Amino acid sequence: SFFLPHCDRSHGRSYSVLPNMCAMSWISKPVRPLIREVGQEPLVGGRTRSEWLMGLASPDVRVKCQTLSEIGELGDVAASALDLVPDIMSMLMDGAAKVRCAALAALGSMGEMAAGEAKAMLALLHDGSLEVRCAAIRAFGLVAGPAAGPELAAEPAARLRPGAGGGAKLSTAERAAAAEALGAMRAAAFAGEVRAALREEQDEEVLVALLGTLAKWGD
Repeated sequence: SFFLPHCDRSHGRSYSVLPNMCAMSWISKPVRPLIREVGQEPLVGGRTRSEWLMGLASPDVRVKCQTLSEIGELGDVAASALDLVPDIMSMLMDGAAKVRCAALAALGSMGEMAAGEAKAMLALLHDGSLEVRCAAIRAFGLVAGPAAGPELAAEPAARLRPGAGGGAKLSTAERAAAAEALGAMRAAAFAGEVRAALREEQDEEVLVALLGTLAKWGD
């Protein structure tokens, strides 16, 4: 124990008093880490992996989408620290289009950490929901990334024009999403296809996306 000097100003004397040891007990307490262990599971984003999985497994579509949105905000941290990519991939089969879109957005936010699943995501380019198809091509571009070869980049490149959907006319939103995906992949080898689409395209949304892609390439 120790004593602190105290001054009695009324008499000009000084003496020692024992400090309140309860108030000072923080001195010996360690600072709590921002990421700590709970049993065998680390806390990431304020939750353990088991708690994140509980949100993904919820029967409530809103809870699933909210959980996926929060995982998306964690980005590649979630992919590396929580190993959630396989669990999110399984949600691409969810019956709710909103959940499939949210799962694709979460995967896209993980970028190349989820690159091993890029080809599997292509199946959703034929999804019955337009929103899911657009989310799939955008997420594909983000996940495949600049490291993707021409074979993968050919997928969005083939969807820049209305008649490229295998007999079904591609919507404006799909063509714009394909252009964005090419931009994310830095697939400058397909600059000729982008310029050809620019010459033919009449929709403003798609034109903006195509020009944005060329700008990303510095072309």
